[in-house]
Amino acid sequence: GFKLSAVDSGNFLIPQPDGSFIATNDHDWSAIALGVTLDDIVRTAYGADRIHTVFPAGWPTNKLYDYVSNLPERTARPLQELLRQQFGLAAQWQTVETNVLVLKYANPANPGLHPAESLMHSLNLTNLSLLQRSTGAERAVAGRTVYIDQTIPGLIHQLGLENHCGLPIIDETRLTNRFDFFFKNPAWYDRYPEQTAYKDALFNQLGLELLPATRPVRMLIVTGTPPLPPQP
Repeated sequence: GFKLSAVDSGNFLIPQPDGSFIATNDHDWSAIALGVTLDDIVRTAYGADRIHTVFPAGWPTNKLYDYVSNLPERTARPLQELLRQQFGLAAQWQTVETNVLVLKYANPANPGLHPAESLMHSLNLTNLSLLQRSTGAERAVAGRTVYIDQTIPGLIHQLGLENHCGLPIIDETRLTNRFDFFFKNPAWYDRYPEQTAYKDALFNQLGLELLPATRPVRMLIVTGTPPLPPQP
């Protein structure tokens, strides 16, 4: 499946609480999705991601749908209502106790976290845009990407750690400063799970440790009877 979207060309950056920025559009938008799963439509309708969404048991994954979304009021309510009418599905954000990975600062002797903008100056990275500063300067140094002026929540977001590890990640490092850092994405194989690869990379490169735990997390809980999968 794939998605196509058509948006106005007036893009801008929305500052986030963690100091990062999200590229978005300041005008009405429309989109067409072809051959996408129902869970993808639900997450689009409620602004959720895969890690923070809980679907009912028996949810089909092999039925694909097309849809057109044209929401001039910048609201997903019409799409939510369509899901309710057509499939009897609803969803609600709730705080639930669930399995997570807790991020700790386990090795302060590791020099991987540098004072904010120190790497920018030492590497002579000038005229960086806000987007480059917040999402990685895309400068390869010995196969690593340099990230400038990041918070720890920003680091979690920019490295996509929740998707790579398959669980919500809770920041318990107690680090409130901003940092520059290098990071080399790890390789992994069938006998070396992706989560393990990123755990090792974080510890060895940045002195950060991911530990299993349970914590209250805001999750999108989907309710209703899922539609039947297509007949063979």
